[in-house]
Amino acid sequence: RIMKDNLSMFSERIAVMVNSVHGVMDEINEKVLTSWLNMTTAINNDKMTSSLPFNEAMVCRYLYQHASERVIASQLCEWLGMQKSQMNRTIMNMEKKNLIHRVRNEEDRRQIFLVLNDEMMEIYRKQHKHILKIIDAICDELGEEKSNEVAGLFEQVAMIAKEVID
Repeated sequence: RIMKDNLSMFSERIAVMVNSVHGVMDEINEKVLTSWLNMTTAINNDKMTSSLPFNEAMVCRYLYQHASERVIASQLCEWLGMQKSQMNRTIMNMEKKNLIHRVRNEEDRRQIFLVLNDEMMEIYRKQHKHILKIIDAICDELGEEKSNEVAGLFEQVAMIAKEVID
């Protein structure tokens, strides 16, 4: 009987500890979620990406950074985590705006490469410069050490989120 009472008391203490840990984790999870949503809202703000919708700006960035490579839509889907249908809609909108054009692979006629139009590149460069000004102001406020820490944390969070979501 004494052993049973001790076991019962021990089990109750473990349950209280587990609930306490879960309560703390729930608080932390809510805090991280709130911060994540605040950051996402700030980034998707019209003032941040005024010239282009967010997805179009991201496609431009990728094509700009990989200008010397042959980029296909599936690469963009993978990089952005977008569905093919959503990417097709984005590409069609970008073609209508004359931001990009398609180039057929001469070796494999089924394959289409996406290329930024030179004359429209200024739109992307202007927006990119605007975003860098915002980031520069944030980094000035944080200082070099914290800015590097933030960049590292963003990379780590993005990598973990991608693993968890996939």
